[in-house]
Amino acid sequence: EGPGSEALTIPLDSGPIGAMSKPARQALGARVSATLLRANQNLGVLLAQAGRFDRAALAFEEAAAIDPAAPNVQYSLGVAYFNLHRYDKAAPALTQAVAADPKNADARRMLALSCLNVDDFGRAVDLLHDDPLKETDPSLQLAYGMALVRSGRAAEAEALFAKLLTAHADSAEVNVVLG
Repeated sequence: EGPGSEALTIPLDSGPIGAMSKPARQALGARVSATLLRANQNLGVLLAQAGRFDRAALAFEEAAAIDPAAPNVQYSLGVAYFNLHRYDKAAPALTQAVAADPKNADARRMLALSCLNVDDFGRAVDLLHDDPLKETDPSLQLAYGMALVRSGRAAEAEALFAKLLTAHADSAEVNVVLG
């Protein structure tokens, strides 16, 4: 802008939305946000069902950006990242999901396994300690034992591994891991 030039002002036509009252615009904005949230959640579910967890995670991220506290959005996001083996991203979403629904055993298990994979061993121990499936699922027992060892509780892990080996002596996977 040099001397003698004037700023050009162009009136903007805000259309019918601009003519609405502020409360009406806010209500419309809320409806649009809710619609976008549902659309992203539904798209994420469809993509996850098709095994396209990378795309599902993006849809769930969009939903979470609209409303991070929306029902199941953090759980869905965590599941998508968990299935992608992106435990660094799964853990925060699953943490929020567990906070919203502490009785969701699946979310707690996925969070525990995510914690194990991001070296948060003490938290993994805490999450798996009272898990009822831990007593019957060898993979959860192994995860729990590994978390115990890594968190400095080797004596507890040794007892767990001895019990696991006795119960599943014929399992090649158990023998390889314990070996």
